[in-house]
Amino acid sequence: MKLMPTLSRRAPEVVALSYAVVSALWILFSDRAVSLLAENSAVYHSVQTYKGLGFITASSLVLYVSLRGAWTQLQASYARTAETERRLADVIRGGEVGTWQLDLDREIILINDRWAEILGYPRFEIEPVTVAFWNRIVHPDDLAMMQAKHAEHFAAGNYQFANEIRLRHKQGHWVWIMSRGRVTGFSASGEPVLMSGVHLDISRRKQLESELQVERNLLRQVMETSVSAVTAFDAKGRIIFANREAEAVLGVPADQLVGRIYNEAAWGLRGEDGREMPDRETPYQRAIAAREVLRDLRVTFRHPEKGLRALSVNVAPVERADSPVRLVSTFTDVTEQIEAQRALATVAEEAQYRALHDPMTGLPNRVLFHESLNAAVARGKRLALVFIDLDNFKQINDRFGHFVGDSVILDVGRKLVAAAPDDNTIARIGGDEFTVLIPLGGDERLGEVLDALVHEIERPVTVDGNTFYLTASFGVSLFPDDAPDADEMVRNADLAMYAAKTKGRNQCVRFDSSLREQTLQHGIVSQGLQHAIREGRMELFLQPKVTLEGGCRIVAAEALLRWTDPQLGAVSPARFIPIAESCGLIRTLDQHVIDLLCGVLVRWRTGGPTVPVFVNVSAESLASEGFAAGFLGKLGRLPVQPGLVGIEITEGSLLETSQVTRANLDALAQAGVTLSVDDFGTGYSSLGYLHGLPLSELKIDRGFVAEIGTGRDGSEAIVKAVLAMARALGLKTVAEGVETEFQRDWLIREGCNQAQGYLFGKPVPVPEFERMLSHDRRATS
Repeated sequence: MKLMPTLSRRAPEVVALSYAVVSALWILFSDRAVSLLAENSAVYHSVQTYKGLGFITASSLVLYVSLRGAWTQLQASYARTAETERRLADVIRGGEVGTWQLDLDREIILINDRWAEILGYPRFEIEPVTVAFWNRIVHPDDLAMMQAKHAEHFAAGNYQFANEIRLRHKQGHWVWIMSRGRVTGFSASGEPVLMSGVHLDISRRKQLESELQVERNLLRQVMETSVSAVTAFDAKGRIIFANREAEAVLGVPADQLVGRIYNEAAWGLRGEDGREMPDRETPYQRAIAAREVLRDLRVTFRHPEKGLRALSVNVAPVERADSPVRLVSTFTDVTEQIEAQRALATVAEEAQYRALHDPMTGLPNRVLFHESLNAAVARGKRLALVFIDLDNFKQINDRFGHFVGDSVILDVGRKLVAAAPDDNTIARIGGDEFTVLIPLGGDERLGEVLDALVHEIERPVTVDGNTFYLTASFGVSLFPDDAPDADEMVRNADLAMYAAKTKGRNQCVRFDSSLREQTLQHGIVSQGLQHAIREGRMELFLQPKVTLEGGCRIVAAEALLRWTDPQLGAVSPARFIPIAESCGLIRTLDQHVIDLLCGVLVRWRTGGPTVPVFVNVSAESLASEGFAAGFLGKLGRLPVQPGLVGIEITEGSLLETSQVTRANLDALAQAGVTLSVDDFGTGYSSLGYLHGLPLSELKIDRGFVAEIGTGRDGSEAIVKAVLAMARALGLKTVAEGVETEFQRDWLIREGCNQAQGYLFGKPVPVPEFERMLSHDRRATS
């Protein structure tokens, strides 16, 4: 294997020596052989010629063989060299290595493409690389360090070096480079003349080192500033590290903590419940045995100053064989947290109680009652659900204030609890609404409980010297007789209670299927009413009001609303107005009537007959902020004189006038709007509300007028009293429902100012009323 390289290196000498040997042998022996063979001079010369040719042939053959062998060896050497160079280039490219060679005499650096690429240059752009260029791109601090280091190495005869330096990239930033090299050429005097080496881009490694250092610093800072105490234990269970928080939590300086054993008696470790803790149950031993992280292990220990404290401990075993740490523990003093949790649990219990009980009476509220009802229904036994709503309780609140009203409610709650058996569930589910859940053995028990409840409610209540006599409306639903589940039971009892209200209050109604049908019809009418208002299906009718003092002339009109539905047909106001009041549409209905009336008044303003028109307004509208301002604003924009409009108010709504209602009435009266009390005298004993209200007119209820001339019920005496009172107060009077001439004449004799009824005209559409008014004026002119 070593012969071929040797022959390749000595090929010239071998060829020359071979040629010399062949030539010498030829010369020494060829002439003697020719002289022996030649017989004469001619032959001799001929043989000499052939001898020369033979020499040439033999020497050429020898030379060919020698050169051929040498050339073959040379080609093989070149091929091996090329393969070695190719492999070396692949290694350099694969390793992304930049190579360089420094001629110390010429101060020129030869580089490869990668060397330039590391710095962002194409190679041709920076070649030839000079030492001066090199000094410009090396970071000044690194250049000084590297020059000092090379001088020291050269002085010691050490010609190998490795430096981590920063070179300036073409774009201006610094690139970290690992520069390795050595002296590879010396002068005859032994001085270094050539240096060779490589460059590796280590920027990413440097970045990672920097990030790692930041993380180490951060980890160190976190460990020292952590809100959790941190300790590390060795294989013998001794503390070998403790941070500042561990000192604070344990009440021991770090230098005194290190070296202490996890289970020494001085710690006084016990379980969370205060019992003694065997060694196998300590967090240290449990983590070692489990060989996994354990979290929130609760222990107590004795603090040197604070006494017994509670800790939440996390422990993690360390499995690395080369680590002195066997276990790391973090722990937090949770004494205050545990105390706060206990206090919070107490508060939560109280909050839950408040969330499920009425704050005033202490009775179960709506939520708790529904839970009790659902549970009782789930048991499947017969039940009775009673809804109780106090009658006219709002009058107590409005007249005497909410403090008195609350006292009354509190007294009612106590009475209900006293009247009901222990197995009944009583709840307050609203302002003046109560429910009672009664387990039934038979219907006779239901009657007994209801009688007891009614008796207690009707007992007088005295608050601040005021005595109140209460009644209530009761609605009853049975399970499973009336309802298959709790929700249906609630709905049925509610329907029955509202039916009791509708029938006049102070009574008990048990649910039956007809109530559901009434509710269904109520919903149908309610939806139809909303569509009628939005789609303009309602029509305004006018009924004449005549004077009784001069020939029964038409002097005013009452606006009445009529509604004909495509599916329901003609719907009476007596039907849809109570529904509008119950479903919150009454104020919308009032505004719709006012808008229709404004349209009529605008048409009358441009020509045709004109008389004041009275419109009915609900108590809810009068109690709304800004009602008067909005009403007068509409009249002003038309424009229509307020004196052409009157507002009729039911007597019942005046009994509960609020400050807002009084303010609206005052504003309307000051603007010139006539205020009339409708249905006057229908059972209200107090007439004191008439004082201080800006009223202009009283309308005597049709029920009293209808009895005139019959001699029944003393109605004539009531009407006379009303007329006398109105004269004394300076109010006009209007009799409603006049249908006979006798009634008319009687009213004229008694001094009634105006009348309204079928005798003078029914409610008719506006165009027909206009014709009626025109005819009346022609007849009286």
